[in-house]
Amino acid sequence: MIKSRKTLTEEETRLLMVQILEAVAFMHDCNVIHRDLKLGNLFLSKSMNVKVGDFGLACRVDSSDEKRKTICGTPNYIAPEVIQGDKEKRGHSFEVDVWSMGVICFTMLVGKPPYESKDVKSTYRRILANEYSFPAGKVSEDAKTLISSMLQTDATMRPSLDEIRKHPFFTMHKVPRSIPSSCTTSAPTWSTDEFGELQVVKPTSALDINLRGRPVVNKVKKPAKPINVYEDEVNDQVECQLGSKPSVVEQISTKMSRCAIDDEVRDPPPPSTTPQAASTPKIETLFSPAVREETKPCSPTSSNDDLRELEQMHGRLVECLTNYERIQNGGSKVPCPLEGGEVWGANKWVTRYVDYTSKYGLGFLLNDGSSGVYFNDSTKAVHSATNDEFIYIERRKAGADGQVKEPVAIYTVNDYPQDALKKKVTLLQHFRNYLVEQQKQAEKKGESPPLSPSNFDARQDDDENGVPMVFMKKWIKTKHAMLFRLSNGTVQVLFYDSTEVLISSEGRLITYVDKDKNRFILSIAEVANKLNSDCQRRLKYSKEIISQLISSSKR
Repeated sequence: MIKSRKTLTEEETRLLMVQILEAVAFMHDCNVIHRDLKLGNLFLSKSMNVKVGDFGLACRVDSSDEKRKTICGTPNYIAPEVIQGDKEKRGHSFEVDVWSMGVICFTMLVGKPPYESKDVKSTYRRILANEYSFPAGKVSEDAKTLISSMLQTDATMRPSLDEIRKHPFFTMHKVPRSIPSSCTTSAPTWSTDEFGELQVVKPTSALDINLRGRPVVNKVKKPAKPINVYEDEVNDQVECQLGSKPSVVEQISTKMSRCAIDDEVRDPPPPSTTPQAASTPKIETLFSPAVREETKPCSPTSSNDDLRELEQMHGRLVECLTNYERIQNGGSKVPCPLEGGEVWGANKWVTRYVDYTSKYGLGFLLNDGSSGVYFNDSTKAVHSATNDEFIYIERRKAGADGQVKEPVAIYTVNDYPQDALKKKVTLLQHFRNYLVEQQKQAEKKGESPPLSPSNFDARQDDDENGVPMVFMKKWIKTKHAMLFRLSNGTVQVLFYDSTEVLISSEGRLITYVDKDKNRFILSIAEVANKLNSDCQRRLKYSKEIISQLISSSKR
């Protein structure tokens, strides 16, 4: 948050500091000294509440008089009594956490730690000399006196947690009840509501639109026509994700978290240089050993076939949704010309996913219990729901006949090319462990229906290309939704308001999941003939994404 914003407002800082104080007070009541409080160990939940983590350097003492002599902590945040040279006088206790909170408060308001220097020795020298200053005009007087009281060289002179909470920085100013998640990337504007409470003023913009196409904040008296930002937003998103501009390809690893669709032959992204990257711990195999079956390539799908399928699906959507526009203009309902004949709905879909494209890729769990990863280098892997088998799909490459194909191989988690796939198999199992555990927790809480691996046979329920187990061919992240295209032709759009639209490969049946997780199987004609249908609005949005996918694929 600090890297993105540089500095925080004093209102945000008050709320976050109050929560940090509460966490530290609980630790100290349990005779625990954290000893490594810093911005990197403060996490934000979905509701923007602080969680203090990383107790790797924490210790428990028997009493407040007990002193510890271990030199530990992070240079910019470490208290002077921890690093002073006289071993006889060296010793620290709960006051080191107060010092670190002073550094945290300073950093939130100024944008960098008070004692930061070009090297560790210089930083330690500045800490021992208590050499720091406040930038002119950036910090209020109350904030300065609070920080100065916590950053005192003499540990006995630092205020207690209770004294900190009673400081004018908190008591003479309003502390907001909460902050929105938008604050992670942009500074809020504050106002006072009718109850005297601080609240964030939402910005007024054309993007401030809900899924029904009406302004959320603005009150337009008589709009000439319903406001619709879907088409422009989809154009921008897919242009970003599928555009052939060199900058997108060259910087794919850094842009992956917000521009995520990879279905072209390209070099793998450079390795991550994220400083907090951790080593991958060894994990135990979830499944009992099984004999590896013969590795065999599956029927490849050319890019032309993919494009043709998308065009057929889009054509059906356009033809039937045209009925809605005619009905909206006073016309009578008529059967969709595509209605009738043999149709079927989607039988496999993504039930949960985790976006870790900042380093590795996107993991997903299907309703049949199989799980997979779409790696950042455009390769894919899918783990069976019923045994230790997995399939590995390489990046698309042109064959001797000129057609672009996806080579597929079948392995087990105990028998695969170690040199080429060891890291990816480890990641595949990591993702699976996490997603399966999340699924179990959701089932216990009644938030998700159970998986149904017994209803699917990995050997008999091949997708239309002859590949055992369905895998993810493409995915797109937009402002309102995630779109997944599966190898069996199904297109699934998960909106961030918890609704879903699944379009079968035939493009005639629609599965709609409402906010209460109720599933409805509808023909495309039924959707088109219902005015003001939530499903229909989402289907129209999905159509626009598919349209841009097709346009970008033809370039």
